[in-house]
Amino acid sequence: EMIRRRRDRVSVVGFKKAFMPSVEKVVEILSTAGFGQLRNMLAVYSMSIPADGERVLRESELNNWLANGCHVLALMMAVGGKVAGVTHHPCRPGGGIVVLEFADGCLGNFHMASGGTGAKPMDSQPLERYSFYADGCNIAIDNNHRVTLQRGIPFDYPEITSYLPEGFDSGAIVWEPQNNVSTLENKALFTQGIYNEMRYFCDRVLTGEPAVKGSLEFALEVMQVYEAGLLSDGARVPVGS
Repeated sequence: EMIRRRRDRVSVVGFKKAFMPSVEKVVEILSTAGFGQLRNMLAVYSMSIPADGERVLRESELNNWLANGCHVLALMMAVGGKVAGVTHHPCRPGGGIVVLEFADGCLGNFHMASGGTGAKPMDSQPLERYSFYADGCNIAIDNNHRVTLQRGIPFDYPEITSYLPEGFDSGAIVWEPQNNVSTLENKALFTQGIYNEMRYFCDRVLTGEPAVKGSLEFALEVMQVYEAGLLSDGARVPVGS
């Protein structure tokens, strides 16, 4: 209904994790020549999906799968694109796995790591981790801030004698904020994507261009995956059905 009524208005939904600098770096890397197709991804976040999903939808009940799971889903979909199917495998004590079948063939594993070191999600440090595996590289985001690009090393099984080959064209590249000075880029408003989403919205308003990132269409797709996760309970649910 919001899409139908939007007309020439600019609309951006605040899925902050999709706008995090670390996620934008992953998208940049995966779109760079030399790195092939994204094959699969792993998202680790402490939560559970309510067991009575049909009632939750019927009564529009607020739950953690909606309040926080939507941000993880938005991150995964910002990197992987549209989702064709969802299967939720619940763990009865709590947590579980949500398998996202992306339209281009990539598989996403949303590992809901309920438990950890304490009774509450925030008792586990760090709270979340994301990994992306593509031809020619794998990329990790640790604690939302630290990005590691693993490029591998020249490898010859019977001949290799060092994990530190000459030169700088192999091995890992790491980016992370430096907190020795009080500059903007290492503050939460910037590292968590809140500045980037507002800046993107304002830029679209100034140029009169429609939003692509965080659009209402993207929000609808995220919510369709959210609903499919509620309804699955071990069965595959086509997205948008």
